[in-house]
Amino acid sequence: MDHLAVHSAPAAAAAASAEPAGPRLLIVGRLHPQKNHGVLLEALARLPTDLSHWRLSIVGQGELEEELRDHARRLGISERVDWHGQVDDPY
Repeated sequence: MDHLAVHSAPAAAAAASAEPAGPRLLIVGRLHPQKNHGVLLEALARLPTDLSHWRLSIVGQGELEEELRDHARRLGISERVDWHGQVDDPY
């Protein structure tokens, strides 16, 4: 099961402790075409300037990781996306 939430789960918060504070979107799931992570990256890129401090944490791994990282770079949001890879218990 995948979850999309504005969230501060304990494990995610611990993983993000070295990252900048502020509002954060979190998605947990394998990086696979079916999950459509690219849509979330595009949504982050389209946030108005007054919400440009929002970040995205991606927990999961899969075949699309490099493609999604490239997509974030092309959108100009790579510095606002944190990649956590596979986490045993993200909650």
